[in-house]
Amino acid sequence: MEALKPLDLRIREAQAELDESDTLQRRADLAALQARAGRPDEAQATLQPLLSGIYADDPVVLLTSAELDLARGQAAEAEDKLRRVDLKASAATRTRTLTLLAQAQDAQGKPEADATFKDALNAATTEEPRARYAAYLARQGRRDEARALLDALDKTERKATNLYRRQEREWFQLGRELRKDLK
Repeated sequence: MEALKPLDLRIREAQAELDESDTLQRRADLAALQARAGRPDEAQATLQPLLSGIYADDPVVLLTSAELDLARGQAAEAEDKLRRVDLKASAATRTRTLTLLAQAQDAQGKPEADATFKDALNAATTEEPRARYAAYLARQGRRDEARALLDALDKTERKATNLYRRQEREWFQLGRELRKDLK
């Protein structure tokens, strides 16, 4: 039933819950709803108090805030936050951080984006780095390298369990779209 509620109503309810008790979880939930509603500025404002408090080094806060910075076209700010994330926290955190960092570097035209994408691929826990790196390579005019990554992504999808296909649906879809564009 919760998913059927209009997004604006869910945002108002989440704001009321936050007003009642200001917790990390409630702030993160409200920011996620605001971002989903296409309101990245509001979402970033919701997270802002966490960036200087006791949660300033929390990977979830930093990753979420960096992702919002990228959505708002503020790649340098995103890169600064991503450099604060402890890459030893977990493989998933490392994968997400390096993927976002590569995107931030790419958005700024930094040549190290290529190496950062490769680092993200080395310990990837999802298909996102592979799909995003293929998109990067295609934009760089490196079509053969992009095709090789997309072929590997396609092979993974064909061999994957139904659960993994569902979990990685967004990245498999991006791979199919990129493959069409490269033909």
